[in-house]
Amino acid sequence: MTIEKAYSKNVCVITLKENVSEIQDLCDSLGYTISFVTLQRREKPDRSTFFGKGKLTSLKEILENSSNVDLVVVNDEITPLQHYNLETILKRECTDRLGLVLEIFARNVHDRQAKLQVEKATLLYNLPLIKEWVHREKENEHPGFMGGGEYSIRGYENLIRSRLVKIENELENLKNNISRRSERRRRRGFRLIGLCGYTNAGKSSLMKELTSEDIFIDDKVFSTLDITTRRIYGFDKGILISDTIGFMDGLPPYMIESFQSTLEQIFTADLILLVIDVSEDFDTVMKKVNTSLQILGPVAYTSRLMAILNKTDIAVVDVKEITSNIHTLYGIQSITAISALKGDGLEELKEKISLFFRNDVFIHMVLPQSPSTEQFVSWLYDNTDIDAVHYDESVKVSLMARRKDVDRIEREVVEIGGSLFVQSH
Repeated sequence: MTIEKAYSKNVCVITLKENVSEIQDLCDSLGYTISFVTLQRREKPDRSTFFGKGKLTSLKEILENSSNVDLVVVNDEITPLQHYNLETILKRECTDRLGLVLEIFARNVHDRQAKLQVEKATLLYNLPLIKEWVHREKENEHPGFMGGGEYSIRGYENLIRSRLVKIENELENLKNNISRRSERRRRRGFRLIGLCGYTNAGKSSLMKELTSEDIFIDDKVFSTLDITTRRIYGFDKGILISDTIGFMDGLPPYMIESFQSTLEQIFTADLILLVIDVSEDFDTVMKKVNTSLQILGPVAYTSRLMAILNKTDIAVVDVKEITSNIHTLYGIQSITAISALKGDGLEELKEKISLFFRNDVFIHMVLPQSPSTEQFVSWLYDNTDIDAVHYDESVKVSLMARRKDVDRIEREVVEIGGSLFVQSH
């Protein structure tokens, strides 16, 4: 049996929302075939069964007469109680939107860090489900878990919590190793660009064009989970670019937190490129922009962020209107429209990247001998091009800096008690 056949399942989708495009994308990524979709129009899910009693009874009858449905997928996030009741009533394995996301994660990870992050997110997802099934088992209502398995589930909670502690410790060690590698790169003069954006926005395609390297590209959601770092050639400075996990709306805090060490690669980058897919309708584009900026948090509202409007060759929206809205609503100053597939706008983007990293301001400073000066000089080595440092009764430093860093440098020099001369080229 091939891997594809082993993975393939026929599913039915139950939903309260007419738009099932995202759940369709998730199923496609897993190789699942949607046999049919059952829609119930109501303002909010039933607290205990998601669907109302009548609709659920009708669905149960359909499933009893069909052997062609392996899995029931809920187009939402369901509670442990809803999960238990749906599986008990429908006699089918059930999952929700987050369950599909985690399944995609599990299939697509390769490096150790990503595997640990996925395992952590999966355990945190399953923990409340297990607690609900334990509660029901104690009431002698059901002997199994997730589809009616016969194995005992007592003691699972303690095992999960113990495993979570070990995962957390290993992730912290890996995070420290990554931080040390990033620090060594900076000391060698490399600068880092972090690629981010909603899943399937075209980040990997853009990275391939910027690096001219063979980057894995798949037109499926969450096709990239491992951190991929490559060098961009054609610049005076050594510039590295990292492609990371895509964003998605409605992910719970624990899932975002599970991937915090991966997101750190974005948060600590010198420049952040937020890739935005403009091949969708206006409301969808703006919703995804908002989701991405919420996940990025405070780092989204800095001069380190550039917005990249991708897929302009198949744009559905008015690119100028999207540009204006992003600038007005979120204050993002640098916005570039491109097509990574066709190559449109890439030269303009490269020029903006070059200007961002260009050190074109000469600064000479005289600083007092102090621990604060030592820390400041260390920061200068990481963030500017130092021409000379001379130590005697004072510390004299000559360097080239980026315009965006001049104000910070001036403030630091004043706070330390030094003086400086600035000359722009």
